[in-house]
Amino acid sequence: MIQGTKIVDEYFKKMKLVIVRANTEEDKEATMARFMNDLNHDIAHVVGLYHYMELEEIMYMVIKVEKA
Repeated sequence: MIQGTKIVDEYFKKMKLVIVRANTEEDKEATMARFMNDLNHDIAHVVGLYHYMELEEIMYMVIKVEKA
């Protein structure tokens, strides 16, 4: 699943829903990598310049970049 034309918040919610529906468990690093890899390139490039420990930190920065 990729972000495409969806706003980041909508994309994030759909990604989490897909993970729940698939009934899979993955470690947080894999989830963060999946999220970053599927973001639109321009957003992922800016956000990828920083180090994050939690998915929520990434989401916060992604939303800031998207609104800029």
